[in-house]
Amino acid sequence: LDCPSLRYLNLSSNRFSGEFGDAFAGLKSLEFLYLGTNRLQGVIPENFADEACTTLVELDLSSNNFSGMIPSGFGSCSLLEIFDISSNNFTGDLPMEIFFKMGNLKKLALAVNNFEGTLPDSVSG
Repeated sequence: LDCPSLRYLNLSSNRFSGEFGDAFAGLKSLEFLYLGTNRLQGVIPENFADEACTTLVELDLSSNNFSGMIPSGFGSCSLLEIFDISSNNFTGDLPMEIFFKMGNLKKLALAVNNFEGTLPDSVSG
């Protein structure tokens, strides 16, 4: 998509399938992206996190089939308030250092994935 002024995109609850790829690379002003409850799969490209993080306020990738680790570029999402990647197949250690950098975060939904490891003391008590 080449819509540099687009701020809101809701494609949730459809039957979209395939890889994430670079489909959202041209959305330089995007603040709200909802892709939940589709059939999307594969790894989230590192460059998506790097490019989208300057403007994103809400990101919903829930209830798809995304896999792999959460890209470290999401740590630059200083404006992000809602980050929902629940009900996917993300794996690996939970990268808490990414979330600690999201100073405006109000909702963090990570349930129903395949994360492993231990929670840091700052989260578990």
